[in-house]
Amino acid sequence: MEVITLWHEPYPALLCVQYENGDIVNMLGPYCYRLRTDIEKIEYHSYVLEIYPNPFYQSVNVNSNQNIISYKIENSKGQLIKQENVGENKFQIDLSGNSNDIYFVTFFTSSGFEIRKLIKNGL
Repeated sequence: MEVITLWHEPYPALLCVQYENGDIVNMLGPYCYRLRTDIEKIEYHSYVLEIYPNPFYQSVNVNSNQNIISYKIENSKGQLIKQENVGENKFQIDLSGNSNDIYFVTFFTSSGFEIRKLIKNGL
């Protein structure tokens, strides 16, 4: 007999028992779930986007593992400040002529988009 304890809402845990014949019985309720533990490799495709420095003074560096098609920048009031077609995975964004503020940059790639917050601090 194997005892299986799993997390399930709204109960903190379910106590399930698997008998040698393969039957799984929940001792506390109507449901019982079995975890798969035979997976050798889980593939995870991650999108890496680095923006630095942040906070920044004049410009920021952008480094990605995907080609960035374009980006747009909005200020804290939602006004469009800048947009540009890029077609690269490493580039620099110059905001030296803009005031100190919080900016939201939307990066567009072939697999979707990502929004990042930038803080301009002109100390």
